[in-house]
Amino acid sequence: MPFTKLAIKKAVKDIRKRATGFVLLAILFFTIGILQDVFTKHQIHKTTLSESNGWAGEIAGAIYNGKWDWKAYEQAYISAPAYYIVSDDGLLIDIESRTPELLTLLRSVKLPANSAFATPETFTSAVGEKFRLMARKVSGGVVIVGLEEPNDLEMADRELATNLAQFGSTLDDATALSSRKLNQDIEYAVVSDSGELESGLGSVPLKIDASPMLAAARTEKPVKIGNQTYLLIAKPILDLNSKTLGTIVVPKDITTEQQILNEQWKFNLALSASAFGVAVLIAFYFIGREIVMPAKRISLDEALLRKEENENIEFKPALDGDFGNRDLRLEALKTIAAFMNTSGGTLFIGVLNDSTICGIQENLERFNGSRDGYRRHLGHLIAERIGVDYAIYVRDSFEEKDRKTVCIVEVEKSLKPAFVKWENDNFFFVRQCSRTVALDPRETARWLGLRV
Repeated sequence: MPFTKLAIKKAVKDIRKRATGFVLLAILFFTIGILQDVFTKHQIHKTTLSESNGWAGEIAGAIYNGKWDWKAYEQAYISAPAYYIVSDDGLLIDIESRTPELLTLLRSVKLPANSAFATPETFTSAVGEKFRLMARKVSGGVVIVGLEEPNDLEMADRELATNLAQFGSTLDDATALSSRKLNQDIEYAVVSDSGELESGLGSVPLKIDASPMLAAARTEKPVKIGNQTYLLIAKPILDLNSKTLGTIVVPKDITTEQQILNEQWKFNLALSASAFGVAVLIAFYFIGREIVMPAKRISLDEALLRKEENENIEFKPALDGDFGNRDLRLEALKTIAAFMNTSGGTLFIGVLNDSTICGIQENLERFNGSRDGYRRHLGHLIAERIGVDYAIYVRDSFEEKDRKTVCIVEVEKSLKPAFVKWENDNFFFVRQCSRTVALDPRETARWLGLRV
């Protein structure tokens, strides 16, 4: 029965029964993936914040102890791989970072007042830090180099001049210079004509607008700059009256962690998609099996050859009349409902229990020999006594054997329980071997998988 309404319904039932498990499995994988991603991100975030706050605490303790303490700060061992210190009035106190991308978060750089060009000068910052500075104009910007509190000014000036020459003649040359090519104690800043800090390292005293960096740090959320992802934290430097004197910003590169999370997310997504794919394949398999492949039909000759009834074969002499004080209509309906409630089967009307053919001629005479009348009568009984929507599970046909007519009623397993209404009551029947058995309410509930 290819492409019938019943076939489609059965296919849908099989899909629900078998493919639903894979769909649920896919949803489970997807949910686990989301939870795993959220948990891992939370742990990375928590660990990074804890580590960065620890570094910031080291810096704060070293640089301020009732006053700005530069000697203690310079002598202190600070384990933070990168950090920025900005005073409350916008003075860039120190840069200890070799990540030029983060400098894009610093705006409106102003050079020190009376900046030295070609001639070195001594400069004291607003927080008491002393420098020997030298600056040079390059095409597109300015380069400033400095040394903190040198003892020998003549030697310091030579060192400044030598290192300043390394920066070339253009802003691009100066920006591209690696700090490793400079003397270790040289501090520097490269500032464009538009006031952008292009590169820098150390404590060259510059006035800046650090609000973008501070805003990013205070959100404590990952920030993507170029191809890298950072998590920044901000820790205030407080005086004895809890007034903010400055802020320490500690960035942590979490690019690798983010890449691992992305790969993990892709894996979980692929796993979920695979489970969904398996569910779809199973669905197509059962649709094809139920719709395209015809159901196996038991012929009259095959049933007679077996010579006995079984779970899927039943013989009845007629559809109407009495047989041993039993109403044959009820007998037929019981068998049809039992087939629906078990695994389907075929009812042969016009065959005795010993597989002898008796035919349905007498029943046909009630309808003037019309098979269509007989068929309508059978359909009316099923609709009235079992239910109109159960008719799709029944197909009837007729065969001639030994000049006698047999009605063959093929019954499919129903998608829902079938009851027979008889004498103001409802009965539930199932097949057990070759018998049709009525179940009591408790047995019926158990059969249907209900808790009793």
